[in-house]
Amino acid sequence: MKLLDLLLLFITLASCLQLLVYRRDKAHYKPALSVIAYLIIVSYGGLSVALLTGMLSSTQIPALVIVGIFVLSSSVFYCAGNVSMILKLPRRIQHVINFR
Repeated sequence: MKLLDLLLLFITLASCLQLLVYRRDKAHYKPALSVIAYLIIVSYGGLSVALLTGMLSSTQIPALVIVGIFVLSSSVFYCAGNVSMILKLPRRIQHVINFR
């Protein structure tokens, strides 16, 4: 197992855990966002299991996909698991760039 495999394993498992323990407090339940969170959890969990069992290696994953995994994982940590906030990030970034 290479260092990138271990890093991907840690990032995907940590992102799954962050999404699983998200508490919405006073926010309203939105089924579509729950489906998106579920799909992220299942895909990251499957990737981590494949990396852990040796069925998949980081050399078999395209570099652009690895970059996408790191970007999505960093946004999950930045938004503390709030999928609604993750989907609003591009608008917030654009607002900061166009600040006058």
